[in-house]
Amino acid sequence: MKIGILACLFDCAANLESVLRPWFDLNLRELGIEFKIAAVSGMFKEYAELGYGKEALDIETARELLCREKYPFDHLYFINDPYSITDESQLRFFSEAETRDFALRYLLSEKVDLIWLLDGDEIYEAEQIKSIISYVRENELADWYSINFKNYIFDGKVWLSGFHPPRIFWTNRGQGISKFYSDVVILYCDGRRSVELQSIIIPEEIAHIKHLTWLNTNGKRKYEYQMRHFGECSYIWNYKENRLELNEEYYKKYGLQLPTLNYEP
Repeated sequence: MKIGILACLFDCAANLESVLRPWFDLNLRELGIEFKIAAVSGMFKEYAELGYGKEALDIETARELLCREKYPFDHLYFINDPYSITDESQLRFFSEAETRDFALRYLLSEKVDLIWLLDGDEIYEAEQIKSIISYVRENELADWYSINFKNYIFDGKVWLSGFHPPRIFWTNRGQGISKFYSDVVILYCDGRRSVELQSIIIPEEIAHIKHLTWLNTNGKRKYEYQMRHFGECSYIWNYKENRLELNEEYYKKYGLQLPTLNYEP
């Protein structure tokens, strides 16, 4: 089996060591696994439209990603490479789907069997990766798989369960993968989207992945992006107190209970 890891990395220098090290240190020969790792780093266009374009030259993340001894990527694509851009007129911005497509095209050219999405705030452990691969092999009839994330929010000391986004896709379904239809939805060559095919949620007992997501340190920008991209958000940014909060109106609108906060011991 050949697995293509599609890493979407931007503004995550502080987490990179934890996020990437397991994928490069793993020895999965006994499972017959070959990894192809392609990464793309670039600010999505919605952030630029919100006025964050001046932060597009993410030097800290770029410096870390270019440590080839630590991270020998098969393919690394920078959008707005901070070491090449000399004038703001050279800046380019793409949607999240378009950004992921740069790495996707490379991985498909390498004839990988699976595409596995990895973002710069998702921290796997080696044993969790092995468990997920074993589960996928035992359930190959599914076309794609969602992974349960342990969402750390606010100050990073509390977390939520119940979040399981699409992450792993077989490439031999629907006459092959064409491109990203949207952020985490795949468009196949037969015209169908991944949401129209069969999926499985990998149980928490198989793997519950640490996800450093809606934090006070990045919440304002994420909230504004979410509102521009989707028009609504389950979180809200308190501009007066400069912190992130759960959006109670969102939960009322959809008849949902506020999620239970779990506290680290």
